[in-house]
Amino acid sequence: MRVQLQHAYILHRRVYRDTSLIVELLSRDFGRISAVARGARRSRNNALLQPFQPVLCSWFGRGELYTLGNIEPADVYQKINGQHVLSGLYLNELLMRLLPKEEPIGKLYDYYAEAVSGLAQLAVNDVECRNSDFCEQQILRRFEKGLLEQLGYGVDFSLDSETNKQVCTTDQYIFVSGKGLIQTSVNSVISGASLLALANDQLDSEQSLREAKRLLRTILDQYLGSRPLQSRELRYRYARQKKSLSINIKR
Repeated sequence: MRVQLQHAYILHRRVYRDTSLIVELLSRDFGRISAVARGARRSRNNALLQPFQPVLCSWFGRGELYTLGNIEPADVYQKINGQHVLSGLYLNELLMRLLPKEEPIGKLYDYYAEAVSGLAQLAVNDVECRNSDFCEQQILRRFEKGLLEQLGYGVDFSLDSETNKQVCTTDQYIFVSGKGLIQTSVNSVISGASLLALANDQLDSEQSLREAKRLLRTILDQYLGSRPLQSRELRYRYARQKKSLSINIKR
């Protein structure tokens, strides 16, 4: 197969032999692709082959590992700063773990591009977005929901799967694998109000965001398996260090 100047994002890179890299790409038309960038560590392409970088690239070869050809920037590089890098790494790791190679991805490329752009804009628009953590969580939840839909694992968050009726804002619900959302009398995973907010992409409160995060993680973990996400471990470590630093400063 030979592909010319395909829109793609760099998801991951690792050293290969003395001067080369193996890169994982999210391409618009061909999904996730693995390719060898020969001599990239000693060429100008090294700067382009960075996570979150939008590129136009060519590749050729057979099998699951292609050879990367021409590569050039596709757009202005939107740098993700500070702690938001951890969220970007989380998006990339989800794609690396859940997305099969060389399969159509529908709208997922656009969902990813929107999420990366949103994370990059958080620092720029800090005045407009007074709580960047809140905005960051909204970006992540939208992407997780879109990812599940595009992988064929989507859930109708507005529907009680037992009664086949719309969820009630005042009721509580649990997610049951293989069935869906079921109303419960116990204060459980998520409220009906938060479910409807998630279904309509209107996670505008702390409660709805918190409950949506818990629910989406429960669903995603079914497909991720038992191996923990490294990006989550980095997030936990960062939070502990930040808390420890804050305590030391107060002392």
